[in-house]
Amino acid sequence: MKLIVALCALLFSTSALAAKTHVKTDIIQDGEIVYTLNSFKDSSFWGGRYNIQACYIGNLYDVCKSLKKDFARNAYEYRSGAHDLMELKSCEVCGLTVAIEYQLSDDYDNIKPVTKELTIPACHGL
Repeated sequence: MKLIVALCALLFSTSALAAKTHVKTDIIQDGEIVYTLNSFKDSSFWGGRYNIQACYIGNLYDVCKSLKKDFARNAYEYRSGAHDLMELKSCEVCGLTVAIEYQLSDDYDNIKPVTKELTIPACHGL
């Protein structure tokens, strides 16, 4: 009986993770995906070398909440010694996509902050 309860708990926790809303970020170089992150990330240090594409998995109306967590995690990492800082300026649901505006900066004096806009559609083929 304990085994059945443990298996049910594991199944429930696994399905809960699968249903969690998050933004997947593809890091792209020369049109090819170099790596993928299961959170939102951008870096001023990628410069012209990498581009990013993002899509969301889960509930459209939870995407902004998920992004706020990613940006808060980034701010914590920045305060803890990381060099990039992403600041979410706006996040809006637009049809079946999410439009965001954010500022990307770092703690090096020679790189100016950049404001970026990105439209995030649902991920397909997952």
